[in-house]
Amino acid sequence: MTETFITVKRRFFNTDIGLLYDMYAWFLLNEKYQLDINNSAVKDPEVFMVNITHCAAISYARETRKKIWFEREDVVRWLDNIKRGDLKRIQQTIEKSSDAVAKRYGKSKQSGEKKK
Repeated sequence: MTETFITVKRRFFNTDIGLLYDMYAWFLLNEKYQLDINNSAVKDPEVFMVNITHCAAISYARETRKKIWFEREDVVRWLDNIKRGDLKRIQQTIEKSSDAVAKRYGKSKQSGEKKK
């Protein structure tokens, strides 16, 4: 499954944020940040984590027809304040999603080359 949730603090209350690490999130990652599955995580893992999580939150909001009320800076704050277990769950979800994308398009994540 490429969907997960985190609880974040808003101004007056906590809210659950859905994160959908689907093809649309990976597309946004490429379009908004000029990053792709083959080279982005290696250069700066923290920036990659923020960017893909921002795209996943947008993807979830789009899928569920919810208003996108957050910016990339909000995602930085969310990730700074979540529990270690939640962060590990997000990392595992990203890995599952990236494996599925790489498999779908026949590319190796490490090399960026097509599989034979």
